[in-house]
Amino acid sequence: MRSALSTHDAFWQQSLVESVRQVLDGFEQTTTFVVACSGGRDSMVVLALLQHWCPTRVRAIYINHQLHRQAIHWGQQVQRWCEHHQVPCQQMAVQVQGANLEQAAREARYAAFDQAIQAHEVLVLGHHRQDQAETVLMRLCAGGSLQGVAAMRAHSSRGHYRLWRPLLRWSRADIDQAVAYLDLAIVDDPANQQLQYDRVWLRQQLWPVLHARWPHAEQGLSRFAHNMQDVQSILQEVIVQDWQDCRADATLSMAAMAGLSAARRRQLLTWWLQGDEPYAPPQARIDTLLGWLSPNLRRADAVPQVDWQCWRVYGYRQHYHRVALPLPVAQAKPQVMQATQIWSLACGQFQIEHQQSHAQQLPIGQTIHLRGRIDGERLQMSGKTQHSPLKKLLQSWQILPWQRQSITVWCVGDVILGVFCPNGFYPSQMADSYLMGWQIAPYPSIRRTSVPDSTAD
Repeated sequence: MRSALSTHDAFWQQSLVESVRQVLDGFEQTTTFVVACSGGRDSMVVLALLQHWCPTRVRAIYINHQLHRQAIHWGQQVQRWCEHHQVPCQQMAVQVQGANLEQAAREARYAAFDQAIQAHEVLVLGHHRQDQAETVLMRLCAGGSLQGVAAMRAHSSRGHYRLWRPLLRWSRADIDQAVAYLDLAIVDDPANQQLQYDRVWLRQQLWPVLHARWPHAEQGLSRFAHNMQDVQSILQEVIVQDWQDCRADATLSMAAMAGLSAARRRQLLTWWLQGDEPYAPPQARIDTLLGWLSPNLRRADAVPQVDWQCWRVYGYRQHYHRVALPLPVAQAKPQVMQATQIWSLACGQFQIEHQQSHAQQLPIGQTIHLRGRIDGERLQMSGKTQHSPLKKLLQSWQILPWQRQSITVWCVGDVILGVFCPNGFYPSQMADSYLMGWQIAPYPSIRRTSVPDSTAD
């Protein structure tokens, strides 16, 4: 069915509109576009454009933040437009909680997108040129990083899917013109007039002053963001090369970082610690990490740490280690032996499999116990003639200090059969008889890891 929108020839021939179509043509023909549609001007224009060009490859998603009594009505308005134009529409309600309502709403919204969007789909957002300029100003005022002031890219990715912002070159006047041409009914969210929100205050109070003094401030700030994106891309290439030069598995070598300039150390640590988090860590955290590079602070037995978000960084044997929080802790619990079973322990998963039918001291159906380690306990390991402190054994097995609370001891009554660790299972001397006919292996198979010796750097 040919869309009635095609009668507006003058509109479709505009360079801004045509440039969006050209970008659209560059996507794979199997791509489905998911328009995040609030019913407002920007998102309705995007939805109408894509419905006109690729009606069978577009769908809409409306997020109800449940912050306004009219939110359900707005979703129904979007739904009606979609039904009239044969566009699938998904409605999702989210819970918004937190002191910073703007940030909390964004996090809830994107969490919903993460659930709803498939890998072959592209999330399409309606951000325009003034949105971009406002983002630059807000992040400059907050002392944002280079990545922050680079603001929003036209193309980016998030987890398993891609994002596209086709209107970043469009002004609000361009969008108003499109709304009129396309005869769109739009939602006017009263939150856009509430000055307690930072972006609204900037738009209502500061922007008119800036525009009166510098009429082209919007274009200038948008161009600045584009230039910073180029700089960020160049910096990213340098950081990735430094990461390759300084990495040791998932850690950073302090000795290798010593060969970098101070600026490159700072940028590498910031990028590495940030990982997939949306915002860079505070400068104070990075300064603390940089302080560990000082020879005066390099005590062999010191294990300094810094917490940020849900991460903790340890300094150990001249390497930075980034570890997810909370740290896993071994739990005491009984277990009944079965022919084949998978135990999910604090230190990892292990498969326990019965392979021989002859009698042994640990039959199927026997109840055993799993527990954490006890301070000061000593074990006699398989192949050894003497008992050794478990603490020393963990060191010899290269179990990192923060992993030691996750190790799990396997017992039958008072008999210790062995120790489960992040890098494998270590049988005791008693296991030679008790575990005859049983096979114990990491599940899925994990590679035994080691910590580089500081003398080898």
